[in-house]
Amino acid sequence: MARKSRDSMVDAALEALDAAQLRDLIHEILPWIHDRNRPRLEALIVERATQSGSGWTPDSPGAWRAEKAEAFAAAAVMASYADSGDVDAYLRDGMHAFLAGDYQVAARIFGTLLIPMGRADFHVGQDGQVDDVLGVDAGLCARQFAVATYMTSVAKDRASEVFAVMRDVGEVGRVLRPLEALEQTAREPLPDFDGFVVDWLAVVEAEAFSGGERGDDAWLREVTLRLHGEEGLVEVARRSRAYNDYNAWCRLLKERKDWVAARAAYEEAAERVEADAHVRGSLLDGAALAAQELGAADLSEVLERAWKVAPTLERLQRWLGQCATREALVERAELALAAVPARAERQRALLLVLTSKFDETAQLLEEAEGIGWSYEHHPGPVIFEVFAALLAGEEVCVTLPATGWAARASSVGHSPTLKTPEINALLALAELEAPADEALRDRMRGAMRRAAERRVDEVAAHKARDDYGHAAGLMVRCARVEGTPEAEAWMRGIMEKYRRFSSLKKAFMAGLGED
Repeated sequence: MARKSRDSMVDAALEALDAAQLRDLIHEILPWIHDRNRPRLEALIVERATQSGSGWTPDSPGAWRAEKAEAFAAAAVMASYADSGDVDAYLRDGMHAFLAGDYQVAARIFGTLLIPMGRADFHVGQDGQVDDVLGVDAGLCARQFAVATYMTSVAKDRASEVFAVMRDVGEVGRVLRPLEALEQTAREPLPDFDGFVVDWLAVVEAEAFSGGERGDDAWLREVTLRLHGEEGLVEVARRSRAYNDYNAWCRLLKERKDWVAARAAYEEAAERVEADAHVRGSLLDGAALAAQELGAADLSEVLERAWKVAPTLERLQRWLGQCATREALVERAELALAAVPARAERQRALLLVLTSKFDETAQLLEEAEGIGWSYEHHPGPVIFEVFAALLAGEEVCVTLPATGWAARASSVGHSPTLKTPEINALLALAELEAPADEALRDRMRGAMRRAAERRVDEVAAHKARDDYGHAAGLMVRCARVEGTPEAEAWMRGIMEKYRRFSSLKKAFMAGLGED
């Protein structure tokens, strides 16, 4: 039975049960749940019960339990270790105290455990995050700790004490929007929250511009936007010249679809931000998106600037894709060849192909490494497929391997996005033809052979078994494109060379369609 069908059946069965039957069912299920799932489920049941409108709350464990937690934490720090089950039990006590409204006890329990865990004064057996081994939600505990601190602090110290709590729990309870977290976690109205927000701005701003690491810049953006709106965000960005601050302002305008203002903001950010070329390129992508949505006549110039600041294949495709004719495309590709970075070999390969510089293209393929074909700079995937199609009289069609995050980063996000023409659309517009000069055709065939042979040699040397199929496929493609007995003999010679590599041999057999 399909999972969706099973889920629907279970949903229907749950709908058929009344409240008493559901309670009985949960009582029956709980003993079957083990490890860290049970305490999480139990905590969820308790929390939901307090939200049901029944007026029920758990009993506070009391001050004596807080004292035991403090003694336990002191011993854990001495030993640099605590059993995760014991930590779970004490944190559940803190959660129950919080839900009961006993904020003093909750703050004591949470503080004595979460802060030393955040400082890594002791570990609970985790390989990574504490949530990997704890049964309770440590992040929720940290948010409840912040609210409990809020409720037990005097007004004049409240902002600084809550800030200290959120800072000191570290990665155990990191939040990006603390004001939102406080409001959503609180069980009752937070006293004088408007006054707290004003004080919070002063505390966070002092920390953010203290000259140290700006780890709390998201907190500053949140409170600034709440108190001062867009103008406040602009002021923060211009003071800090940090990417995240500028991006928050730009993103606000983008989400509002205020494309005129967004374009100006993105362009200012790209000009003023203190960051590397990759970051400035992503900001210029934002300016290009705004220009695209506005139907701006200078979109091509913005795309060109983005590519020249941070050259990626994707940005090159966008700029070239603004051309409507073959002549315009070839002319633009010629201009780009003069500016393409030396290391951007895949971009250079595309430009050489579009301008039909097949001799230079063949040299680039010959010099390419045998490994790393999936890397975004490697020219092989473009050149080899173009040469093979042209020499075989087939339609040119290039399929690139999945690229790294840098080439995709500017496409990630919500709609609308920048339009990026496919490489094959550019190749079609270029109307490529195989050269009539037989010597040049031989040069292309030779480059394909050398690239394929180097690919096989290097993946075999590195025992890169995941690449055996691709390497063997290149050899087979070469032999079939040439279609001569000599080419067949060449391929069989390579196969014989690696006859003891059983996995590579199987890859060759699969490529040839042989058993």
